[in-house]
Parts: sequence; structure tokens; C-alpha cells
Amino acid sequence: MSFLKAYRDHAERLTDAPPIFHLWVGLSVLGAALGNACWVYAWGGRKYPHLWIVLLADSGVFRKTTAINVGVDILREAEPARVYPSEWSFEALLNILASRPAGLLVAREFRRFMAATLRDYSVGAKEALVDLYDSPAVDERRTKGEGLVQIKNAAPALLSSTTLDWFVTSLRAEDIGGGLFSRLLVVTGKEPGEWRGLGATRCAADQEVRTSLVDHLKGLKATMTGELDFSAIKGPFNEWLRDYERRWSATCPAEMAGAISRSGTTCLKLTMAFQASLGPSKALSLKAFEHARDLLDRTHTTMAQLVGEGISLDRYGQQRQKILKLIDERGRISHSEALRLSHLDGQAFARHIGTLKESGAIDIETARPEGQGRSGKVYVSLNGATPQ
Repeated sequence: MSFLKAYRDHAERLTDAPPIFHLWVGLSVLGAALGNACWVYAWGGRKYPHLWIVLLADSGVFRKTTAINVGVDILREAEPARVYPSEWSFEALLNILASRPAGLLVAREFRRFMAATLRDYSVGAKEALVDLYDSPAVDERRTKGEGLVQIKNAAPALLSSTTLDWFVTSLRAEDIGGGLFSRLLVVTGKEPGEWRGLGATRCAADQEVRTSLVDHLKGLKATMTGELDFSAIKGPFNEWLRDYERRWSATCPAEMAGAISRSGTTCLKLTMAFQASLGPSKALSLKAFEHARDLLDRTHTTMAQLVGEGISLDRYGQQRQKILKLIDERGRISHSEALRLSHLDGQAFARHIGTLKESGAIDIETARPEGQGRSGKVYVSLNGATPQ
């Protein structure tokens, strides 16, 4: 039996949280347990199996926090150093990452996590985490207390949860344009599992399953260490990725463009986690890739539906969508005309244009009008495609 199957059976005996949550918490735990011990070398760098996951559901009855706690407790028992402290200042976080570059940051309430990154003692934490998600070989940060801090081969994972309303109010325009949203995998739980009441008793059989799950995580690094062999999946992976990016880039909303551009990396991360579940190996299997591919497509579909329903469309999101619609309808539009038709002040307009440009929804060109006149900006619709 695979780790994920055993883990889901175990978790479903304890809580009636949506079963989909147990799958994703299991994947998060596998990725965090592997940390930066193994990687796939692709696109000029190491890709580690750490994931950023947000569980999304209504309050209370969907047991989001309980679902997270079940997995985190097992990870903590197997690999205690892989679980980061829940409270930190910016400098403390950098020092933790310098000494433990791979681990799981557990933010049981996403809104609280986002608010914490804006406090005086944590300003810059969100931006640093976004940078470190991409696992630079070396990242240097200057702190007041420690001076220059070096973080090598970072693989910080994130596991969080919230409600739809709180998720919407937590995101800012720069979180979409700046890349936070493009790194998240948002998982919605709409149907609870079978009602459990107090859950399973602490019987010997349950303890045996828990012990086997812990032992599985402890044993991962004995097999999955160093660079992994992806030769068995290279052909199917490349064929899938080419078609996947083409299909999504033609239809995805602007907020999703960054996530789609990261599909290859995200799929590799998921493939490593599925391989760790199916049977730890230094060779990635076609079965692990197929599981990852199918799950990613379903998740992106859900995220696109949420965006379409207004997941990020607060007042600023509505303004941004209005500007994008103007550009899409015309294909090309001058700065002066777009600004006039948006009915926004210059500062707000410039911020939204920056977000749209960085998310891959538009391009910006410089054009000189016929006859006399200065050069001006022209906004060009990319119809949601990511520039090459």
C-alpha cells in the first residue's frame, strides 16, 4: 500500500475533514520530509519537492486545522527538524532558514500568516520567502543582528488553510503580480468526509499504521538522496508540458498566468512526492508522473474557477480586470487612452499595469505617433499567454 493511501485511511478514521485535504496534507508531508535531500535538475537549477498549499473551505465543520495537525504531528515525530516554528520575526526566520534551509512552515490560518508578514518585525518576510521558494543555490540577506546571512539550497514548504472570504481579503495586488499566488496550490474542500464524532480510538491497529507512516518518512532519505533520474518520464513529460501550456495560455485568466508558467516545476515537485509515496526510488516513474499531471490539472481547473468567481476580485481586482478588458478588446491601446477610459488616477493605474505585465497578461511597447510627437507607451494584449 502506498504512503498516501495508508495516510488517507488513517486520517479519515480520525476526522471528517474533506478527503481531498488528506491527500494534499500527505503530499505536503512527503515533500517536507524529503526537503532538499533530493532534487531534479531542470531549467538550470535544482527543483526540490517542497510545496505551498492552502486548504480552502467554510469555517468550522470542514476541520481544516484538524486535517493539517494530523499530518504535521506525523512529520514532527519522524523528522522534528523539518517543522519550523510558527512564530518568528524576519531576522529569526532568516536565521532559521540559514541553519535549516528545508522544512515546513505551518500557518494554520492563512490570513493571520499574511498579516504577520506586514508587521514591523516581519517586513520583508513574504518577499524573501517568495524568492527562496525558487531554491537559489545561495541567497544572501543582511540582518541587523547577524550581519550577512547565507541560505543555501532553500526548500521552504508552506501548509495553510482559510475560508474563501478571508483568502480574498488576504491577497493584495502585489501578491498576484509579485508571484505569491503563482506559487500556491489552492485546494477547495466542498464535501466533508464521513462523520466521525470523536474519531478512532487509540487501538493497537491504529498505532501500528501511525508507526508505519512515521517509519516511511524516516526512511525516505536513505533511498531518495541526491539528483533523481527522470529519463523514464522525460519524453511524456515534455509532450504533456508543451500541450498543457498551450491549452491553458489560451484561456486562463490573468491571475492564473504565473501559476501556469510554473506548471513544469510544480509537476516535477508533485512527481517526486508521488514517487516517495509509491515506492522511494532515485528513478522517477511514469506512474508517479501521471498522478502528478492529473492532480495538477484538476487543481488548476479549480483555481481558475475560483478566480472567475472573484477569488481575487476585491475593489482593486475589479479595477485590474476593467483595465485588462480594455486592452483585450482593442488588442493594442495607448497609455493615454487606457488611462482615460479606466477613470483611475495615475498611481492606481500604474500599479495595475505593473501587475498585469508581471503576471503575463499584457506586454508594454514604446511607439512614436505619426508626424511630430513624443514616444509613448502602448499596452498589448497577450490574451493570458505568458511571454517567452
